[in-house]
Amino acid sequence: MLLKTNGLHFDDRVRKESETLSSLGHTIKILAHEEANIAQQGESGGVFFKTLHLASVDFFAKSKGQIFKAIELFWWCFIETLRTRPHTLWLHCREFFYFLPLAIGLRKIGLVERVIWDQHELPRDRWLATRIGRILMSYWARKVDKLIFANESRRKIVEGHLSIPPGKSVVLENRADLAFATAAGEDLPAEVVSWLGSSRFFLAQGGAAPRRRFRELISAIGDLPWAKLIVIGGSAVEEIERFREEYDWFDDRVLLVGMVPQFEIVGYLDRAVASIVLYENCSDNNWLCAPNRMFQAAARGTPLLVGANPPMAQFIERTGGGIVLSDDGGDSIGLARAINHLFANEMVLREQALRHRRDCRWEEQQEQLIEAIGEPRPEPDLISGIHA
Repeated sequence: MLLKTNGLHFDDRVRKESETLSSLGHTIKILAHEEANIAQQGESGGVFFKTLHLASVDFFAKSKGQIFKAIELFWWCFIETLRTRPHTLWLHCREFFYFLPLAIGLRKIGLVERVIWDQHELPRDRWLATRIGRILMSYWARKVDKLIFANESRRKIVEGHLSIPPGKSVVLENRADLAFATAAGEDLPAEVVSWLGSSRFFLAQGGAAPRRRFRELISAIGDLPWAKLIVIGGSAVEEIERFREEYDWFDDRVLLVGMVPQFEIVGYLDRAVASIVLYENCSDNNWLCAPNRMFQAAARGTPLLVGANPPMAQFIERTGGGIVLSDDGGDSIGLARAINHLFANEMVLREQALRHRRDCRWEEQQEQLIEAIGEPRPEPDLISGIHA
């Protein structure tokens, strides 16, 4: 598996894919570049991992030198592939679209046997907006052995743009697995407990990202003097400072805890009134999102408040464990009204969520994984290569 990620311990989809495949008898190695840009390697749960340090990341500022960073990343992916000679290359992330020609070339000369393109996100709009972009993407989509989409809505929209042969793609939703659903929730950190006092809280798992309707959410919380919000995930320092200047109550009622390892999220979910999951309707990728955080809340029986984004709205309408807004969360007044309604009806919604918490488990998709990767074929060379 080749990928870029904030951190492997934050990447629940990769954890579930690799652990499930390992349990089926496959030998898995993950080669990743993490945000921390630190080289390390090890093994966890039968899954081998190696992370890369890129000199170009040290040399260029965060938003600069992207072409040099990509070249260095792909060079080390190429070298590691030659060294380990895996049966299958599993490409994650949009960036690895540019690695596809090399991956297909490696398959053509017999160094790998199978190439999978796992589309966590939809292709960038600019790739689908031009004829040449669609031709290139259609060409490489036909060349890979399998395409993986995060939900049916996303598969349909890509297949509407590209020429993809029947049977080439599978859908693998980012559902919560049994390990997450049954994990023992740890106590919240002492500083969080102290900040909360006797108050209940709502949980925002998407961080303070601008395309998560965070400004509107803060405005809605401001309209409800009793409400507190805990925010998990990344945030822009400059944006948060603007909020602090604009709202003198911000630090009293909004707590940003930053990035949290996946299984530590359980403690927050189990104690929250509800999890609020919003994605702005600014692109097909956002609008057609059915995120891990939604399935995580559902797996713990935590009520949800989601936007009208079709995959999320359909999930709530099917399970009844939450409230669907009339828009994507852009109306802060409507959002405040929905939060207030959810608080007043928490027990009814929680009971409904608990009733359906087993309805959408990761393990139900084992056949799709087998279809994507095929039956296990032990690769002794891969194991010795990792420890060489």
